[in-house]
Amino acid sequence: MKNMRKIYVIDNQNYLIDTDSHRIYDVVTVGALKNGRRIISINDVGNNNAAKVHKWGCVNENFEEVIPCIYAQLSEHSENVFDATMLNPTSTNSFLDKYFYFLMDEKGVPIYFHHEEEDGVERELVVRFDGFVAISKFKKGLAVGLSHNNKQGVLRSDGSILLEPQYDYIQLGVHHIFTRNGDSCRTLLYIDDKKDWRFVPHGYSFKEYNKEEKCFILNYEDRIAVMDLNANLIILPIYKKLRFEKECIIATNVKNKSGVLEKSNPRNILVDFEYDNIESFCSYYERRNYLGYLKLIKNGKQGVYSLKKKRLIVPICFNANVELLLGTLGENMLGIYDSFHGEGFVNVDGSFAFWAYGKILHGFRDGVVRVYSRNSWVEYDKSGNIVKESEDDSDDTYEEEYREDSYTEEDVWDAMTDGMYGDYPGGGVDYDALGF
Repeated sequence: MKNMRKIYVIDNQNYLIDTDSHRIYDVVTVGALKNGRRIISINDVGNNNAAKVHKWGCVNENFEEVIPCIYAQLSEHSENVFDATMLNPTSTNSFLDKYFYFLMDEKGVPIYFHHEEEDGVERELVVRFDGFVAISKFKKGLAVGLSHNNKQGVLRSDGSILLEPQYDYIQLGVHHIFTRNGDSCRTLLYIDDKKDWRFVPHGYSFKEYNKEEKCFILNYEDRIAVMDLNANLIILPIYKKLRFEKECIIATNVKNKSGVLEKSNPRNILVDFEYDNIESFCSYYERRNYLGYLKLIKNGKQGVYSLKKKRLIVPICFNANVELLLGTLGENMLGIYDSFHGEGFVNVDGSFAFWAYGKILHGFRDGVVRVYSRNSWVEYDKSGNIVKESEDDSDDTYEEEYREDSYTEEDVWDAMTDGMYGDYPGGGVDYDALGF
């Protein structure tokens, strides 16, 4: 016969008494009788066996416990339906999964109002999850269920079970389900073309779901692999690090050398693995990102690679400690920034030209460049000689004209050929035939 706990009044104090275990609990609150149920709360011993915590449940009109006092919160939702909150016994102390929030019926069974459409008519079904004491909120039709023996499983909103309750802990992700049993952890991935869930292949472990790239990042020993949403390994576990950029993938091999993979076909190597570091080209000094360009660093020197041309457009000959101002590239000259000296210019072969005292807003045009300082400007030639200056620049047209200059392929052509071969001819140029 099932043990029946009941409220007794002793010396004008309410106590919930468990005669089988000989335990007595202080009753804190007793609610009004509605539909044969009273919501009550008791003082119970917390996990540290010292602090007392409130636990909520229900008794009937005879003050017999009909919904066990095991809930962190309990309130009336509607007739014979309650809002319940239960502490997750294996919580990671994350706000997202610390508690189960759910509805339950007058018998203490978790329920869910499932909506489905049939013949154009939507209907609401009450789904009962017998055998479970708590369920999480449903996400895309799935929820974590806590069984009476404190094991967790995964439930579907239609009442069916995806994973039987045999795990110590489960966490639902967007496209993955993490499970833990003791020291063993496994992850299921949602496979689009199968419309089903599959465990991560043997030997691999789940690292993360990349929302932007819509792929799974997996660990294999000390290397990384990438799987698409159809369970195809699009990058084999041969790299230690991967960084997805807008137009490419920067990878690091087991020898700690970096290279570049084509994004649409990661098996195609755009830049060989011979560099100490590769970064997307971002000029902090100019406060802008140069999409389509990469900074390649090798032996303390740096250069610039164009993803569009699939070749170096600035040779690797500049000290890696200076910042290249890519927006100033023109006429075989390139602006740089050094935290000690400030701004200056170098030749694209790596040789230093001069320091410019002021703000460089653009590159050389017709053999001169204008550098600004407050309300004045100075024009330099390529040797660093001042050819013109103004103390009070009332006309800032020149400055505004080039302030938003963008680095173009025409600038590359001018810089690499120094104008020897005329205007930029467009695509299909055989640079090798020209000796570059």
